[in-house]
Amino acid sequence: ILARFLELIIAGGIAEILYLMKVKTWYRPSPLVPSPSEISMQRRYFYTLLTFMAILSIVMMLGNYATAGGAAQNMVRDRLATSSEVAVQTLPYFIETGTSLLQYMADPNLLTMGTDQLSLKLEEQVHSAPFFRQVHIFDANGNPVTGYPVVLYDQIRTGEEDETNAIARALQGIPAQVIVLSPWANESTAQISFVVSIKDSNDQAVGVMIGRTDLASNSFTQQVIQTIESA
Repeated sequence: ILARFLELIIAGGIAEILYLMKVKTWYRPSPLVPSPSEISMQRRYFYTLLTFMAILSIVMMLGNYATAGGAAQNMVRDRLATSSEVAVQTLPYFIETGTSLLQYMADPNLLTMGTDQLSLKLEEQVHSAPFFRQVHIFDANGNPVTGYPVVLYDQIRTGEEDETNAIARALQGIPAQVIVLSPWANESTAQISFVVSIKDSNDQAVGVMIGRTDLASNSFTQQVIQTIESA
């Protein structure tokens, strides 16, 4: 016990000498300084409230962003749905109207007229029912006769075989066809070509009549184009 007591005294003496020598590695407790929020209750509430308001602002901003994004998506979705619905309701009516009108215009007596008289008749038909921008007549061999307002078919030929093939099928007895062609010169909207057989009293194909229009200028489809562009 005495030996242990002497060891403690010696160790304490060495420690005291080191402390008095102010060794840097020796731990020296210092008084703690309170933070500003601990000094004043008002400051403590202020800092707490400031933190809460910052978090609340961030949450509200994220909430508003999510709500606005969802509303914008719903708006776009609704407008696209409306555009699709208008197109679905209008385009079949547009095709049916164009086909019926051209079949009504495709009178076999047209092929008995002279070229000048036929051109005047086509002009009268186009102006009486302003649906087509261009009409043209072909004989029983598929050769172009005349048209309005462009007389020569070569001047409106697009170079695509779809219409040529449709004319051949019409002479084989297919009553009506609708095909899509390249846009008119200096225009961006595709042409819609209606092709019908001209049939005699025996229901035989004796010629072909084509009528061209486009979705942008046709009164039946202008609403569809405007709705899609505004969507």
